[in-house]
This record gives sequence, structure tokens and C-alpha cells, in this order.
Amino acid sequence: FGSAPSSRAMSDDDVPPEEQPPYHLMPVAAALGCYTVAALVHLLRRLYVRLSSRGAAALEAELAHPWKKLGAQLGSAVAAMAAYGRVVSLVEAGLANARVFDPFDVLGVATGANSTVIKRAYRSLSLVHHPDKGGDLKRFQELSLAYKALNDPLARENWEKYGHPDGPVRATFNMALPDWLLHPTGVTAVVLLVLYLGMFVAIILYVVKMVTANDEAAAAAKKTGGGGSLSVAGADSQYLQCLLDDASTHEDVLYFIATTPENLHCAKRSIVEAAKQKHEEEEAAKTPTTEDALLDDDGGWDDDAGEKDAATSEQEAAAAQRAAAFGLTQPDKVEYKVEGLHPGVIGQTWVENRLAELGVWPPQMTSFSKNAMVRQIMAAGRGENDDGTEPEVDLLRAPHARRNICYVVARLNAHQLNTSPELVEAGKTQLLDTRYFRENIAFRNRVGLLLEASLRVAIQGQKATLAATIVESVAMFKVGSASATDPAALAWFRGQLEQQYGPGSLPGLKIENATLGAPDGDAVAAGDVCRLSMDAQRTHAAAFTKAKVLMCQQRGIDPATALSSYREGWWVLVRSRETTGPDGEAHEEKLLSAWPVIVQNVASAQAKINVQFEAPGRPGRYALRIQIKSQEFLGCDQEFPMELVVGEAVEVAGDEEEEGTEDVQEEEDDGEDSDSESDDDGVVVEKVGGEGLRKRPTAGKRS
Repeated sequence: FGSAPSSRAMSDDDVPPEEQPPYHLMPVAAALGCYTVAALVHLLRRLYVRLSSRGAAALEAELAHPWKKLGAQLGSAVAAMAAYGRVVSLVEAGLANARVFDPFDVLGVATGANSTVIKRAYRSLSLVHHPDKGGDLKRFQELSLAYKALNDPLARENWEKYGHPDGPVRATFNMALPDWLLHPTGVTAVVLLVLYLGMFVAIILYVVKMVTANDEAAAAAKKTGGGGSLSVAGADSQYLQCLLDDASTHEDVLYFIATTPENLHCAKRSIVEAAKQKHEEEEAAKTPTTEDALLDDDGGWDDDAGEKDAATSEQEAAAAQRAAAFGLTQPDKVEYKVEGLHPGVIGQTWVENRLAELGVWPPQMTSFSKNAMVRQIMAAGRGENDDGTEPEVDLLRAPHARRNICYVVARLNAHQLNTSPELVEAGKTQLLDTRYFRENIAFRNRVGLLLEASLRVAIQGQKATLAATIVESVAMFKVGSASATDPAALAWFRGQLEQQYGPGSLPGLKIENATLGAPDGDAVAAGDVCRLSMDAQRTHAAAFTKAKVLMCQQRGIDPATALSSYREGWWVLVRSRETTGPDGEAHEEKLLSAWPVIVQNVASAQAKINVQFEAPGRPGRYALRIQIKSQEFLGCDQEFPMELVVGEAVEVAGDEEEEGTEDVQEEEDDGEDSDSESDDDGVVVEKVGGEGLRKRPTAGKRS
């Protein structure tokens, strides 16, 4: 291995087994070196992702690459590096000890020659191989070592005892890349070649995996509109899946959404920015006055002025982009006013005081939901209390969680807060806490997206009660009501509608001629596609159209454009419960479908709704509950029962085979026509692929 000296060396067969070089450690050193390089490269990539990610991506990176995990990986890489150095030193020492150094052979004299012969041979060879005479330095050093071994008593003793004039070769820590790893021979070469090929293949697979993941992330971003702030982070989806259940109330759903990792991250950032501004302004108040500054002026130049101006411009541009993303107007320069810092400014503290006067603050959370949220927040490494107490603490002690929960409670009581004279006057005099109310708007946008994600969780899990609760929560949050069924809340909502659209304008869908069966009219078999057909009439179409047209005329807006941009969402929930025997024993109710009905024109009056869903997989008799729910209005939901009989799949399949190819083709044509239907008035009924309440939501299917 490597460049062997010209001294006489014995073969492995001549060396006793206990003194042979440790060839078995060479693959070990190669494996440790490969692992060290791969671990360090992977660690650097994960560290880069963790430090460079922003927004939702930062939350996913924080969960995927926690500091504790990164530290453990760094520790393993350092341990592998140390082990590599130790193994290399052992191999190098073994190879050195295996070489037999013969000074007589080096000098070219007979064994046992006297000192005169040895001296004459050394001098003659030195003149030939001396570097100053053009000789080889290594050969000259070897001659000097051989002469020393035969003339120096201590060196001769070491050579006779250990085989080398310098004594035994001991293993020393060595991090160098030895030649035997780059140019192996023998059986070791085969082993190392296989190892190197495996490492190369692993690198290729890793690169392909990273490229594929990046392409999928880019495709997902493009599908959701290309904005990172408009997508639901994977950490948020996992959080909601862990907490949402059929037992969740409307408040639970909204509190769970308020405490998702991304929402907490945004709230914490806003609080930190406000605290930083408060500190800066307090420090600025302590600075010398103008007269003192003039007296202390030494006439120096501000060398960093250009850099400061450039940084300020970048910050203003970023603020303008954030405002545009949420549809806010961006003045030339935003003056952030903070409650508690600027006189007369109202913000979160004022809102909490008003909510306390209404008797809704602090909110009454169930112990289950509160502890569940705290456990999830603590598990993610966020929301710890300052005193380091256990998770079973008051969730409102975490400032970022408290702020988001305050947003939820304030929104559910918006009709009472918005009419407060103090709030109205503060809005006129621009004494609102800028960050608090701007973040409130951004929070409401995020809640809308997370409600869509929550509905997908309910659909995928066939959780019928949860799906109904989420749709009602959407309406409550949009309208600003603390209840979807309370008579007082419904009376207030009716009053608001009559004030805006006139008497008798309560929204509703009048359902008639509801039929249920297979698309081809045959019996329904287990796992078949079922169709629920019904005629729907919007009873409020005329009143809404009249009010919208009048509003457009007053504002000078083209009515056609305004009417065509109208959107109104309804959901058809198909819930099933299997019944067996004459006593009608009930089983667990499941969600068969959540079907969106989107009104695209305020003047739309009638539509034919065709809901398709997969029949239960087990033959039997099923009691269905068809619920029509609005995500825009309160008090206009309706429900009616139906019955579905599911037969054996084998029997129905046999009947279909007898019908022939032509009938099958006709059924396919009918199926294509029924997938998406639209009436001329602008009511769209469709089954689409998975973007939620506002982005063509997914119709639930039995999984």
C-alpha cells in the first residue's frame, strides 16, 4: 500500500498473524469517512433550510429540523470523524510495523560487515544520492537511517529489538486521507469499490429525492395561487388533524385554528415588533435635546447614511407588499401607533375589557380542548410559560395564544364591539393600535383558509357532525355571531338582513322533487355511485337583486359587473346511518358526501342540484339525513330524511353485464354530463378537487 521503501520487506505469509497489518479496518475507515462527509453535508442543508425559511415554511422547518435533532446529528458526525481518525492511525501503524527494515540491504553490504565497510559504502552512496548532487531525497534519508542503525548504539538496539532504528511505530491520531484509501489493492480493493459505488448511488438518490420534493412543493404553491402566505402549512394541517373530532364545538374549532403553529408564529412576531418599537421610542425619549446635540456635535460625517437609507427603502417596500397581499392601502409611510405607548390609542387591552363587560372574556373553554391545545403547543416547542410550569396551565398566559383567542372572541361578538362609541371615535381620529388591527385582518384571512383545511379533515374522516359544525363555524365567523342557533343571535341577524335588503329577505333554498338512486335508474349496489337529485329555488333572489342594483346605482357602479361577481356558498351534507331489524337499531352515523353549491350570480333563482356519492360498502338499509347548510347566513339551514337500500354488488354486476356494451356507453355519457351542471342563472353544482370553501371545495367520498 502506497510507495514502499526500497528496504527488504517480507510477504504477509512470512509475518505472524498477530503482526500482520489490520486490513479489516480499511473498509471501516472508508465507511466512517463516507458517513462523516454525508452527515456534515446533510446537516448543512438542514441548517440552511432552518435559518433561511420564512413564514409557513419556517414553521414546517422548525418542526422537521428542531435544534435538538440538529445537535444530535452534529454529535454523530463529530463522533464518526473521531473514530475515522483513530482507525486510520491504527492502520497506518500496522502497515509501518509490518515493513522489515534491513540496513545492510539498504547500504548494499553483506550482513555482519564491519564498520569500515559500512562507512565506505555509506559515503560512496551518499555522493551519488545526495540532493545537492541531484539525487533522491527519500533515498538519501533512507541511507542515513541505515547508517545510523548500524553505528548508533541506541538506534542499533531499537533495530534489533523492534525492526526499526526509531523504535516501535505507535498509532497517533491521523485525519489525513491515506493512499491506501485512494489506491487499494487485493481483496480490500473489491470491498472498498463496492462501498464507494454504494455511496455514489446513495448521493444520486438523495439528489433525485431533493429535486422531486422541490418540484412537488413548487407545483403545490402554483396550485394554491403561488403565495406562501395563502397556503396552509403542513404543521397546521397536522395540528388540526390531531385535535378535531365530532365532539368539537364551534368554539373548539375556532380556538384550535387560532392556536395553529403558523397563527401563533404570526402573533408572536407582531408582539415582538410592538415591544421593539416601544423600546426604541422609550430610548429615543432619553436622547439629548436638539440644543445638547448641537453642543456635542464634533463635525463628523455619517458614513452609514447611504446604507441606512437603503435598508429603510427595503423595509418600506416589504411593508407595501404585505399590505397588498391582504388588500390594505399602504400610505407613503406607516406610523405605527401602539396601545400603552401613545396616548388615547386602543388595542387588545381595550378589546379584552369590552369583552369582559359583555361577560365573554376570558372565554369558557372546555378542559379537554384547552389541555389538548396546550399539549400540542408545548410539543411543538412554543407557548411555554415564563415560570416553566407544566402544560396544564392557563392557555391565556401565553401572550401569542392570548392574542389570537382574543381575535376569535372579538370576531364572534363583532356586532357589539363595532357599535362601541369609543371604537368609532378612535377610528375617526386614527387612534387605533396599528399592528393589532392590521394583524386582525390578516388573522381573519388565515382563519378562512384553515376552516377549509378543517373541512377537508372532516370529509376525509367521514365525520358528519364535525363537517356540519365547521360549516356553521364558517357562517358564524363571517357574520360575527357567537352562536348559530341562539334565538337572540338569529333575531339580530334577521334584523341586519332586513335593514340591508328589506323585509322578507331571509335567505333560503326551497328544495323540491328530491329523488335518490343510481344514475342509470337501477338498484344501488354496495360501492356504487348514487345520485341525489333535487330542484332548488333561492327564495331571496329577487330581494337581494333589487337591493344590489339600487346600491350599484347609488355608487355609480355597473350593475351587470357587480351582480356577476356575487358569490354565495351552500353545502349539501349527506349523512348515513345503517339500520337493521324491525326495531331500527342505529349504528354510527357517517358522512357520505359534502357537496358544494356555489351561486355565481345574485339574480340566480332556480337550479337543478345533482349530488353524487359512493354508496356504503355493505349491503343493507340506510337512513339518510340530507342537510342544506349555508356558509354565508344564519338560521336558513334545512334538513330532510331519505332512505337508501343497498344490494349485493355481485347481483347488480350480473345484471349490468346482460345490458351490453351500448348501454354501458350511454351510462358513461350520462355520467359525464352529470359531473358538473350549471343553470343559465349562474348556480354551479359541481364535484371538484380539493381547495375548500372558497376555492372549489372537495366533495366528500367514502374512503
